[in-house]
Amino acid sequence: MFFLWIYFAYFIDTSAAIFNIPLWFFGSGILFPSVNFFLVCFFILVISKT
Repeated sequence: MFFLWIYFAYFIDTSAAIFNIPLWFFGSGILFPSVNFFLVCFFILVISKT
Protein backbone atom coordinates (compact mmCIF):
# COMPACT_ATOMS: atom_id res chain seq x y z
CA MET A 1 0.00 0.00 0.00
CA PHE A 2 2.91 2.31 0.73
CA PHE A 3 4.29 1.87 -2.77
CA LEU A 4 0.87 2.68 -4.23
CA TRP A 5 0.86 5.86 -2.14
CA ILE A 6 4.27 6.82 -3.58
CA TYR A 7 3.05 6.04 -7.09
CA PHE A 8 -0.06 8.19 -6.63
CA ALA A 9 2.03 11.09 -5.32
CA TYR A 10 4.37 10.78 -8.32
CA PHE A 11 1.43 10.53 -10.72
CA ILE A 12 -0.20 13.71 -9.42
CA ASP A 13 3.06 15.64 -9.45
CA THR A 14 3.60 14.58 -13.06
CA SER A 15 0.03 15.48 -13.98
CA ALA A 16 0.44 18.86 -12.31
CA ALA A 17 3.54 19.52 -14.38
CA ILE A 18 1.86 18.40 -17.60
CA PHE A 19 -1.40 20.29 -17.07
CA ASN A 20 0.35 23.24 -15.40
CA ILE A 21 -1.76 22.96 -12.24
CA PRO A 22 -0.53 24.69 -9.06
CA LEU A 23 1.53 22.26 -6.98
CA TRP A 24 0.11 23.59 -3.71
CA PHE A 25 -3.24 22.10 -4.71
CA PHE A 26 -1.63 18.66 -4.83
CA GLY A 27 0.39 19.21 -1.66
CA SER A 28 -2.74 18.60 0.39
CA GLY A 29 -3.42 15.49 -1.68
CA ILE A 30 -0.01 14.05 -0.81
CA LEU A 31 -0.68 14.67 2.88
CA PHE A 32 -4.05 12.93 2.70
CA PRO A 33 -3.87 9.65 0.72
CA SER A 34 -7.67 9.47 0.39
CA VAL A 35 -7.72 12.81 -1.44
CA ASN A 36 -4.71 11.59 -3.38
CA PHE A 37 -6.61 8.50 -4.52
CA PHE A 38 -9.62 10.61 -5.53
CA LEU A 39 -7.44 12.87 -7.68
CA VAL A 40 -5.82 9.90 -9.39
CA CYS A 41 -9.22 8.40 -10.22
CA PHE A 42 -10.39 11.79 -11.47
CA PHE A 43 -7.40 12.13 -13.81
CA ILE A 44 -7.89 8.58 -15.09
CA LEU A 45 -11.52 9.38 -15.91
CA VAL A 46 -10.57 12.64 -17.63
CA ILE A 47 -7.83 10.98 -19.69
CA SER A 48 -10.06 8.06 -20.67
CA LYS A 49 -12.82 10.40 -21.89
CA THR A 50 -10.51 12.39 -24.15
